[in-house]
Amino acid sequence: MRCTKAKRLISPYMDGELDSGLKQSLESHMDNCGSCRGELEGAMKLHDLFAQPVRFKAPYGFATRVMANAASDKKSRGAWIPVFAKFAETIVVLAMVGVGIISGTFLINGAGPENRGITSSFSLEIFEPVPPGSVGNAYLAMTEVRHER
Repeated sequence: MRCTKAKRLISPYMDGELDSGLKQSLESHMDNCGSCRGELEGAMKLHDLFAQPVRFKAPYGFATRVMANAASDKKSRGAWIPVFAKFAETIVVLAMVGVGIISGTFLINGAGPENRGITSSFSLEIFEPVPPGSVGNAYLAMTEVRHER
């Protein structure tokens, strides 16, 4: 067995998840390889350290002081931020509407001589209702009421 595979199998070995053949192969490798044996011993020490944690008792009133400090920090930290957050969306929408109105006014009033062509292109009067020589034009000619005197 190679060291890379042995190191991958250390955790399953400690958890008892290896089958007997793989377990014997890993144990024989550990007998011959000091590096992998050191990895296993280090992992076992770490496992034992977390398996039996030391508990400490907090001093009297500790939780009350922590909660009081948290409440005072919450009040002192920018009380205007929630108010701004409520109105930020509205402010952005109003700004966009204002920019649209201003830019529309410049387009309609012709901010300069180069923009006068833009307003005329918005008009539908430049289009013919029916192109000449089309079936629609022939139909309009036949149904058109002529006022003759």
